[in-house]
Amino acid sequence: MRIAIVGAGEVGTYLAQRLVAENHDVTVIDKSPEKIERLSDHVDLKGFVGSGTCVATLEQAEVGKADLLLAMSNLEEVNMLASYFGKSLGAKSIIARMESDDALSAHSNFYRQRLGINMVINPAMLAAAEATATIQERGGSGIAEFGFGRIHFRPFMVLKNSPATKTPIKDLNLPGALIAAFVRNDEVTVPGGEDTIQAGDKLIVICKPEAVPYVQKAVGESTDPVRRIIIVGGGNVGSAITRYFDTPRYRAKLFEDDRRRAWELANELNHVKVIDSDGTDIDVLEEEYIDSTDAFVSATGSDEKNIMTAVLAREHGVPLTVAVVDQQQYAAMGAKLGITATLTPRILAANQVLSFVRAGNVNRVALISEGQAEVIEFRATQACQITERPLAEIGLPKGIIIAAIIRGNKAIIPKGNDMIHEGDSVVLFALEKNSGFVDALLKRNSRGDLEELGNGEQEEA
Repeated sequence: MRIAIVGAGEVGTYLAQRLVAENHDVTVIDKSPEKIERLSDHVDLKGFVGSGTCVATLEQAEVGKADLLLAMSNLEEVNMLASYFGKSLGAKSIIARMESDDALSAHSNFYRQRLGINMVINPAMLAAAEATATIQERGGSGIAEFGFGRIHFRPFMVLKNSPATKTPIKDLNLPGALIAAFVRNDEVTVPGGEDTIQAGDKLIVICKPEAVPYVQKAVGESTDPVRRIIIVGGGNVGSAITRYFDTPRYRAKLFEDDRRRAWELANELNHVKVIDSDGTDIDVLEEEYIDSTDAFVSATGSDEKNIMTAVLAREHGVPLTVAVVDQQQYAAMGAKLGITATLTPRILAANQVLSFVRAGNVNRVALISEGQAEVIEFRATQACQITERPLAEIGLPKGIIIAAIIRGNKAIIPKGNDMIHEGDSVVLFALEKNSGFVDALLKRNSRGDLEELGNGEQEEA
């Protein structure tokens, strides 16, 4: 697919890297020569220095020939104009990054119809939604639902008190759940039945909702409900999280060091205590009973502060800590420092874009550990070569797992004798090294048929 990206910031750069890795023809436009040069030096793409609002630059980059235009700059006005001009020049589909509530809710159809935008994404709101899910579910970052909630994808951190650390995975009592992989030392590994998990591992679990308590017990995770929450940062992400917990059910407190912003939020919120502080003052935190807090979220505009305050909360006994960061090195650092979840908005935005790019029979994509692996939900078609055969006979490469089958209202964690039927939704786990096999499985050739898959031995080599 021919894809043009306007904006080489954190989101645009990450998307460019992922899309090039999936063999798409990618062009990136940005006003910064340094960003374009740095990206072009490391990724096989075409870079153009200029503004996404300049028709001459868009024409030079041949945006009109693009199958997909991604307007991903940090400025909403630039993204709107780039979308409008790109559509006018002939770009087939548009995905735009938008921040305002106007574009996301009340007048979303106007933006789509008048500007030609097919999908609007807001990385900050995606991060807020994931942080909220993490707190509710007491899980690690990356929680996702497939098959309209019938199957959950959830990372679980194995705690020191886990009763399962000396038991082979095949002997664990986890009905309705599958340990697809674990992350250890920043590397995603698909385990065998004889492997054992270790304290500090992050498990990649695909399961039915009713199986979650079994997995929580196995990893040593508490199932007590979250009631007391501290949120640091009243920006786009922090305020969105806070509004969700603005009910009598929760005892939420928001730290915001900008006095004017703190007053604005205090007037908007009904049940949240707003504190005019930056959230790093230990004396203030102790006055606000951090030692008895259930969950702590740091969502300021500074990656360093978010990591530091989350670690501070963990050291004061908060069991569930969340940090929102933009840069890759901080995302990797979070797990090493014992932070429960480190959320990266660009990863969440990439999930949505990849779902759109693959389109057709793909319903959802969730990336794992900076794209080392992914979970994909797709619809099995008549042309698909993995239907109507027992899974044990398909010969999938090592590193690819059929994790779940959704058939009507029924969710199945399959065994070797189960079969995929036409019309089923299939949840597939795949390591990045198997992307070629996955592409062949999901993409159609010029005749509309699926490409030949080959066999597991060939792909493994």
